[in-house]
Amino acid sequence: MFILRHGDQRLPIWPNPPKVAAKDLPDFCPAEHRSHIIERFRVHLHQHTLIPINDADGTHLTAEEIYAGAVHDMYQYCFEKDLSQVWAYLWNRWYTPAQWKLWARSANPAIPRIKTTMIVESLWKHLKHRELAHFNQPRLDLVTHIVLEHLLPRLRQTLADVLDHRRKGRAKPLASWQVDFRADWVYHSKTDEHRLVQKELEVRRMSLKSKDRAARLAQLEAEAEREKGTYHTSLQDWTCSCPSYLVSRFLLCKHLVRAANIPLESSPLTDLRFFLRVRRHHLPPFYHIPGIHIEPTTQTSPQPSLPRRSIIECRLSSAGLVGDRSDEQDEGAASAEGGYVRGAEMGSDAIHSEYDDRLSSPGLAALRETYFFDHDSEQEQNVSFTAYMK
Repeated sequence: MFILRHGDQRLPIWPNPPKVAAKDLPDFCPAEHRSHIIERFRVHLHQHTLIPINDADGTHLTAEEIYAGAVHDMYQYCFEKDLSQVWAYLWNRWYTPAQWKLWARSANPAIPRIKTTMIVESLWKHLKHRELAHFNQPRLDLVTHIVLEHLLPRLRQTLADVLDHRRKGRAKPLASWQVDFRADWVYHSKTDEHRLVQKELEVRRMSLKSKDRAARLAQLEAEAEREKGTYHTSLQDWTCSCPSYLVSRFLLCKHLVRAANIPLESSPLTDLRFFLRVRRHHLPPFYHIPGIHIEPTTQTSPQPSLPRRSIIECRLSSAGLVGDRSDEQDEGAASAEGGYVRGAEMGSDAIHSEYDDRLSSPGLAALRETYFFDHDSEQEQNVSFTAYMK
């Protein structure tokens, strides 16, 4: 062994390092502890201030209490099992304050609908493996051509399905997440005995070793003999303190689903339109279900008909194609910055005429061809585009 010097740096060199077999290396995390660590990590990921914990009062913890409890729980488990290297990895990569806010749900005041960036990753995967699969380091102009000619038409069809711009007489199908949501709803509607029998049949049909099959069946027997707990369930807020609700993808559990089926007379089990009308929110109630949640009604004073700011207009405002305007202004005031006059003395026809003049600018011609279907005439296309922007 000798030391290689380079300035103030010293690098030890070992010409012939000893051979170490894999069995002689220390085990980073023994197999018997992995499932327990993953389960704790899963609970810490899904905890949130809006979801009550399972105590006598259904307490809602603060974000600081959730973070402190998660760190203490994981550290205590690693300390008791003598997993110092595991705790060093978990702390540096996941449980530091800087890393915690990147993955923990409690770091956000609202509960998001998705948990990962899989939607964006799916878009890039299809672009690389479908359109660009036969090209190695393609030129920028070729990529632009492929995106405009192959990718955007498919995205336009997807956008039309989401906005329900379908042909008349053709029913709107359920989205992929609505299909999974319905499957979970139907599953939680079944009785406990039915679900246990279904799980047992699935285990017996699996191609498992006799030892693994016996362990799975023993877990099901223990689950059947376990006493039923009492949880804090609220249909109006759509929250429950049970462990199944906490880690559920759609914030569902058997307590909420069975309680909701009573006033709904089990209509979700036979009516697909129920899942088309369900709307999910970031704050309680997390679902607006017709028949359970009342639509809020507010008394507002009548105001003149004005065009609303659309998503596409917000995207184009930065490019200067569509003027900017304020969201709320008093009657009689004018927005000189965006060029939109909101005087009460002007009628809606005059305002729409000025708005249509902006939509007829040459810069929006490509947008019409990209985001909207072809019509029989240019007049019908302008009418459809203007109606969507308004």
